[in-house]
Amino acid sequence: MNKTSIIIIIFMFFLCSKFAFAQDKMVIIFNDGKSQKVTLSKPAYTIKSIHFNSDISTKKSSSLIGIIAGTYGKNCGATYGNTTEHLAQDCNGKKHCVYVIDSKIIGDPVLGCSKDYIAEWRCGNDQDVRTAIATPEAGIRKQITLICP
Repeated sequence: MNKTSIIIIIFMFFLCSKFAFAQDKMVIIFNDGKSQKVTLSKPAYTIKSIHFNSDISTKKSSSLIGIIAGTYGKNCGATYGNTTEHLAQDCNGKKHCVYVIDSKIIGDPVLGCSKDYIAEWRCGNDQDVRTAIATPEAGIRKQITLICP
């Protein structure tokens, strides 16, 4: 292996997140999720092993929370999605989010009624809608947990 090959391999380690390889081929998965197949030219060298702490996947963001709606007071006739923006600011792009429902922050959409809270989200490209519900009096700092596997 010459100096140029060594420099290229070191450079690739800094730009990418993961590798997969076969005898004369290598797949480089970059931090933005894109991948590049590489054929190792002759004279080839042998890669004995490369170890990572996580699975190789091009779906890096597939398990991150994507908020659909946050609704405070649906049981009292409040508008669907009335707290979506606040919920999204706290939880979008995370794998695990503990959201504190605080009427002093999100407001009181229907006075004089004990309100519930409903959070709806998807995990990455998964089409299944997940739901977490807090029972009435939710706005007194009850918590809901949103999780993506």
